[in-house]
Amino acid sequence: MLEVEVLESRLAPSVVSGFTASTGLLSVTSDAADTISMAVDAGSGNVLVNGSSSLTSGGPAAAAMVQQIQISGSAQVSIPERRPSRRIVPKSN
Repeated sequence: MLEVEVLESRLAPSVVSGFTASTGLLSVTSDAADTISMAVDAGSGNVLVNGSSSLTSGGPAAAAMVQQIQISGSAQVSIPERRPSRRIVPKSN
């Protein structure tokens, strides 16, 4: 007799992010229609993508080092505006 064992769910991240320090490029790609939130951690000064400073590649991105943000995919982007003079406006593809 064939038996089937039910396993716990396997979730894969729908957002992939990376930072290239040499160019200052923070890239964020989403394969879902979820919202991507971006903020800066006041304690560390690192950019948070969906609440985490652990990027998929390139390590943490210090906000002072980020020169460009490239966002691609079908997600909505949420960036809290703290200072109008330093507002980050993402370029959508």
